[in-house]
Amino acid sequence: MSADSARPILCPTDFSAEAGHALRWGGELALRLSRPLVALYADRFLPPPHFTARQIDILVEELDQSRTVARQALVDQAGRMIAPAVATEPVVVQDLAVPAIIRLAAERNAEMIVMGSHGHSALDRIMLGSVTERVLRLADRPVLAVKLSAEKDPAAFPEIRTILCPVDLGEDARPALLLAARLATAFAAELQVLHVAEAAPDPDVERAAREALCAWVPDTARTSCRLHEVVRPGKPAEEILLAAQESHAELIVLPTRHKLFQDVTVLGATVARITRHASCAVLAVPVV
Repeated sequence: MSADSARPILCPTDFSAEAGHALRWGGELALRLSRPLVALYADRFLPPPHFTARQIDILVEELDQSRTVARQALVDQAGRMIAPAVATEPVVVQDLAVPAIIRLAAERNAEMIVMGSHGHSALDRIMLGSVTERVLRLADRPVLAVKLSAEKDPAAFPEIRTILCPVDLGEDARPALLLAARLATAFAAELQVLHVAEAAPDPDVERAAREALCAWVPDTARTSCRLHEVVRPGKPAEEILLAAQESHAELIVLPTRHKLFQDVTVLGATVARITRHASCAVLAVPVV
C-alpha cells in the first residue's frame, strides 16, 4: 500500500441527518478513491456543574458510559451510511469539535475532510454553520461541505455527472483542478473548467480568455477525464453559482485562499459566498 492510498477521508459527525449525509458522501469518496475512512465524534463530555467529592466515582463511571454510548452510536451511523467494503475506523475524542477535527486531520494526514453543512436558516446563509465554517477557515487540506435538502434521504448519494471547477489561471489553482480531474475520473463525470472574465461582454475578450484558459489547463487533466473549458463574463461568485445551476453540477471544486484579517483567518468573499449559497456540494481546496 502506498503512502497516499493510506491517507484517510475524515468525516466528523454530530449524529444529525446532515452529518449522516456527509458520511454517505465520505464513504462513496473513500470507495471510489480506494481510501480508508475515519469517522469522528468529538464531545467534551462535561460533568454536571455541581457535584460532591463522594460523587466523583459515579461521575467517572457515567462519563465512561457516555463515551461508550457515543462510540456505539458512531459505529451504528457509519454502518448505515458507509459501504462494508470501505475500511472504517470510528474515533471518539473528548474535545471541542473544531480543534479535534483539525488535530486528527493532521495526525492522520487526512486527504480531505467531509462535513455536513446545515445551511437551512437565513442566519446560516449569512454565516455558514459555525463548525463547518471554522474548519473551512482553519484546515490546511481540502474540505468538502455537503448540504442535505429537506426532502432528501440522508442515505441517498447523488449520481455525480458534472463537476464544476472555477479557476483564475493562477499557478496555485492547479491543485484544485487536478483534484477535480481525479474525482471526475473516479465518478466518470464531465469536468467543466470555468474561468470568469471580469469584464463587460466582448467577443474578443472572451476569445482571448478562452485561449488563455485552454493553454493553462495541463494535458494530464485534459487526458484523464471528459473535460471542456467554459468562459463567462461577469462577477465571479454570481457566474460560478449560475454556471453550477445551469449545468446541474453535483459538485463544485474551487481553490481557497485564506486571508489574515486582524490576526483571524477568513475565507475570501467569493469562496464564502459560493459555499453558503450553492445548492450542491462544495469542495474547497486551500492554496498552500
